[in-house]
Amino acid sequence: MTAFKNKSLNVVQISGNQVQHVKDDPELAKNLKTFSAGSLNYLSFNQDPKNNHAGALANKNLRLAISNAIDRESLVNNFIMNGSTPNAETGKDFAEDQKQFSEFVGFNPDKARQYLELAKSELGKDTFEIEFIYSNDTGDTGVKVVQAIKSQVEENLPGVKLNLQPMPKAEYLDKVTSNSYDLASTSWVPDYDDPMTFLTLWTTEGSEIAEHWSNAEYDKIIADCTTGNLAANYDARWKAMYDAERIVLENAVIAPLYTSFNAVLISENVSGIDFHAAGVNRIFKYATIK
Repeated sequence: MTAFKNKSLNVVQISGNQVQHVKDDPELAKNLKTFSAGSLNYLSFNQDPKNNHAGALANKNLRLAISNAIDRESLVNNFIMNGSTPNAETGKDFAEDQKQFSEFVGFNPDKARQYLELAKSELGKDTFEIEFIYSNDTGDTGVKVVQAIKSQVEENLPGVKLNLQPMPKAEYLDKVTSNSYDLASTSWVPDYDDPMTFLTLWTTEGSEIAEHWSNAEYDKIIADCTTGNLAANYDARWKAMYDAERIVLENAVIAPLYTSFNAVLISENVSGIDFHAAGVNRIFKYATIK
């Protein structure tokens, strides 16, 4: 940011407290732009009942309890502070209506404790100690976010303890691909501009980060929307993908947290840089400097 002020850099990505500093400076604020980075940040629950530690997370009510104990607005406003949003980017897109699944995903401590009581009854346990892994290569902001999640969950769910386990990214990836985790802070960057870039992750043969969840109805919807009888029917396919999303959220396969944005300072004499939420995030092909 200092180099940007000195005019030795034309484009600078900033985050956290830097964003607030820029907003408080009228001259710098004129150069601030925010763009969707597209990535979905979420908690991945290992639901394999054979897992050494996380057998309890095979219980849907415990997963719903954790999801509803998290204040996502607080995460983005107090810790990320770079334009990221607890809702997806507003606009005419698949994720425009963020209220349609609010009965499953949202900050509701009372409902979270109700889910927890159901989980305690079903599992015959009053306390849960869960290993929460994350990559410590994501910088200070990532650390603050997982610490906030730990604090919120433990405050709102008596008897639930999240043990934070930071590790290098290579070790983290090994853990989540080898079934050696309970709860993981993760994200997925869309590589193409369609909801399926996310929805295919939770099929039985989904991504490398396996939640060990399987649902035949969900698999069929995704198959119908990709190569089946809905693939060429836009309206029916669109509706079916919402049906698929409802299954994921109703079962708390994951706990979605926020959609990432990038806060960028761009010199006034620079134009033509294209920012994209999917695929290559930043394209300089048509950039010009006056």
